[in-house]
Amino acid sequence: RPHRPQVQAPEAPKPAVKPAPSAAQLREAAIAELEEQLANGTDRYKRLAGIALSRDSHQGAVSVLGELLSTENSELARIDIAYGLALAGQEEGRTYLVKELESRRRDVRIDAARRLVELKDDAGRNTLHQMMGVRSHRLGAASVLALLGDEAGLAVLRSTYLDEATSDENKMRAAVGLGRAGDDTGRSLLLEILSKGHYVVDAAGALAVLGDAAAAPALERQLELTALRVGAAESLRAMGRDVDLAKIAAILKTGNAEARIASAEALLILTGEIR
Repeated sequence: RPHRPQVQAPEAPKPAVKPAPSAAQLREAAIAELEEQLANGTDRYKRLAGIALSRDSHQGAVSVLGELLSTENSELARIDIAYGLALAGQEEGRTYLVKELESRRRDVRIDAARRLVELKDDAGRNTLHQMMGVRSHRLGAASVLALLGDEAGLAVLRSTYLDEATSDENKMRAAVGLGRAGDDTGRSLLLEILSKGHYVVDAAGALAVLGDAAAAPALERQLELTALRVGAAESLRAMGRDVDLAKIAAILKTGNAEARIASAEALLILTGEIR
């Protein structure tokens, strides 16, 4: 019988590999999620989404935050709303924060001053100096003042850190405050904290300001936690650290509303201009 050559079946075509979304596409997905919350979320979620979108000067966010500022019952929540408005360039927000420096509540005054400092506005400096005279607020006020390069605030943090009688907790708080202000006096303690677990969140953020790469693993772990995601994203962006954006974006499909909002804000931070 004549030999018949064996004919091989043609190979099945390989499925096309879908390209990974670009940073711009992930940013669009983040904005879409925040806009959805802005339109249909609870007042709390509208506030969180509005503040996140303020980083992009989003006009819809400005409108919603303006409404919330007049209806929100919580004084501290109104401070956050005003901060969002100011972040978006609205003078109304800054004016409100300055007004709250005269609040009867100490926690409101210090929070308003802190938000102003985050806006690179030193209108709360005198309030913070006064708050350093209150024992329970001394380190908190000094830490905010230190961000302004204020010598009185820095002096309180340094003396607290170097005082042998200082409690471990206050020593850690002072080291964190100094680090966040760019002062490496407490760097050795900050590095020690990373290995112990307590105060890791604050220590990692302070080390990020100092440009210490040792903070990166802790910050990357914090990205996985809803409550810490935004702060970790800010620190990693400031360090110029590459981050797996797709992993964060996946939470937009799988997380609850609060997790989705935090992930969307983190994506805005990691894919846009630092604000």
